[in-house]
Amino acid sequence: MWRMVKRAECLTFVEHLCYHGLTTILQSFCRDKTTREQIKMGKAVVRFHDYDGEPSSVTIPAVDLTAANFDAQVAALASLRTALEGVCVDLQTGHAIGNDYVIVSGSAARASSPLAQRENKWLVRYHDSNGSYTMTIPCADLTVLDPNNRGFMDLVGTEGAAFVSAFEAYVNQGGGSVTVDSVQFVGRNT
Repeated sequence: MWRMVKRAECLTFVEHLCYHGLTTILQSFCRDKTTREQIKMGKAVVRFHDYDGEPSSVTIPAVDLTAANFDAQVAALASLRTALEGVCVDLQTGHAIGNDYVIVSGSAARASSPLAQRENKWLVRYHDSNGSYTMTIPCADLTVLDPNNRGFMDLVGTEGAAFVSAFEAYVNQGGGSVTVDSVQFVGRNT
C-alpha cells in the first residue's frame, strides 16, 4: 500500500537504496537536486581564485563516469573549461571530476586581472525534460554581454556560443540533454 511520506523519510529511503546499489532504478524517479546528491551521480567541481586570492567553485552535474565514457567525459569537461576561459575573467585553479571526485588537478595561483572578482557571476538558467535549473559561475567577464540585451551574455557571439555548446554537451541533471535558456550577469556576495 502506497502512502504519502515526508521529504526526510523519502531521502532516508533513497540513501538506503543507494547504499545497496540501486541508483540506476532511482535515476528515473529522482528529479530534484537534493535527491540527485544523495544518489551520487557524476559531477565536476571547477575551482577559481579571484584577484584577491578568494576561492570559489562551481559544481557541475554530469553523467556517472564509467570505463566506457571516461575519455569522452574528460574531453567534454576540458572543452567546458576552455569555454569558461572565454566568459570568465579568472584563472581556473583546478578541477575534480567523477562519481566521488576521483581526479584532481590545480594550483593555488590567483588571477592577474583586478576585474576577476568572485562576486561578479553568471547566472545560468537551463532545463531538461525533468525541469528547470540554475547555476552560478564566478568571475563573469562583462565584455561578453549582449549589447542588445543588457545584463545577459551574448549567446550567439563567439565566446557565448562556445560556452553554450560545451555546457550543453557536458551537463546532465538525469533527464537527458540540457538546453541553456539564458546566462545573466548578477552580483553575489560570495
